Amino acid sequence: MMSPSWHTDCVFSDDQAHHDMVCRGSTDEGSVHRASRHHNWRQSNTTVQAWTSAPLSDAQRYCADERWQGLSAVVRPGKMEIVTHVALSRMDDDLRQRVLRDQRDAGLLKQAARAWHRALSAKSPDRVVWIGSRAEIDAVASAGSASLHTVVAALGLWHFGAMPAGSDGAVLRVVYRVDEEVPLYKPDWRHGYPNFYFASASGHLDAGRTRNLTTGTLHCKEWLAKLNTLDAQAHLTEAECLVPDSWHNHYDLAPLYWQTLAAEIQQSAQPTP
Repeated sequence: MMSPSWHTDCVFSDDQAHHDMVCRGSTDEGSVHRASRHHNWRQSNTTVQAWTSAPLSDAQRYCADERWQGLSAVVRPGKMEIVTHVALSRMDDDLRQRVLRDQRDAGLLKQAARAWHRALSAKSPDRVVWIGSRAEIDAVASAGSASLHTVVAALGLWHFGAMPAGSDGAVLRVVYRVDEEVPLYKPDWRHGYPNFYFASASGHLDAGRTRNLTTGTLHCKEWLAKLNTLDAQAHLTEAECLVPDSWHNHYDLAPLYWQTLAAEIQQSAQPTP
């Protein structure tokens, strides 16, 4: 299923006008998604605001070329387990079939995940990897076929879209164990650009925050890592192939999502006392 038609509009010239409409009470999804882009823009530093004020093609290039410019690693405790999730539908067919074939053998599946990691690294060594805390995500729901959609919603993975039941909707969950030598960064709008479902989370310094697709609230911590700082052999410790047992359309957001996001935008726009 394709994404909703309003999401294909990447013309940002009227975002501020829609932001004003939401501040006056509109909760129309077309307006709120545009207003949320302006909301993220307002929370960005002046450099990122300048990059993302450019015409779309230029802005996308600036965001890609400057994705690591000016970022500082966040301070965090020692060793931790971090995870990333990849829809198998976005993999090349050979690797996808390998993951599905080996999904019940932990050792072989880990080797398939390492092959995925190395293939990405060969193509784009400083690629952005979006990651979360395994402990926090496990606290949301234990990994499994029955809870996969809950995890996808908690992580704000709207772009996973309509996920069929069975292997066509399968997701590879990759686990890394890292220490302080692997720097993690808080994402900003240049990394989420131009996605309305990204949250700048300017009130949090330790990490970004995902926006829960069910409630619209900020939920799990999220960071960025450079792919070339994660070693497939040393850091990638585990992989799981999660196969949903039901169909769910993550593009279809409930009224509560839009109401919560609109309220956040309205609150943020209020003048400081």
